[in-house]
Amino acid sequence: MENVTEIKLVKGEFTPDEAKEVLFSLVMSKIRFHQLEVFSNGERNIGDIDYSEKRITELENSKIVIDSKINEAISKMKRIRLNGTIEIEILE
Repeated sequence: MENVTEIKLVKGEFTPDEAKEVLFSLVMSKIRFHQLEVFSNGERNIGDIDYSEKRITELENSKIVIDSKINEAISKMKRIRLNGTIEIEILE
């Protein structure tokens, strides 16, 4: 597709601590974004906050999964490979 651009946001091998920092930074940034949306839309009584509230819950659950995988790598004294691609699509 011509209107889709892919960007490798995260790529490489990391220690468990490095991987946790990278992943938690991304997840926490998205959580803060949705928290701001909930607050902003709630204060102005506009928009639907259900989507943002649902995403916050999903992202919080993602943190639990990430933490579990990080702890597994630590217990096995292993490194972690992260591959994260973002697709940017221009919509009609």
